[in-house]
Amino acid sequence: MGIDYIIPDLTYLDDKFDRVRGIVITHGHEDHTGAIRHIADKVDAPIYATPLTCGLVEAKLRAAKLYDADRLVEVNAGDSVNIGPFEVEFFHVCHSIPDSVGLGITTQ
Repeated sequence: MGIDYIIPDLTYLDDKFDRVRGIVITHGHEDHTGAIRHIADKVDAPIYATPLTCGLVEAKLRAAKLYDADRLVEVNAGDSVNIGPFEVEFFHVCHSIPDSVGLGITTQ
């Protein structure tokens, strides 16, 4: 007997979902992608991730019947996007899963 699934506590966001301008996922590990099915139906914002991570997120969203191709935005190391008042720069990092990135976030 063990824990198969942990449901994230999103109560902090309950009255803030409309303020979320984007979801940025740095890599495809479960601790970074697992809650997407619980957030995607509450937040109307694009999801930024590298191609491999987008594929993993897409599978989770399809399984939850929440997939919308327009929401997934593929980014690569070296890219930069503006999300609300933030400029987010993606840079390559070495990690135990391919296609991982780190984030440089600049406020305006």
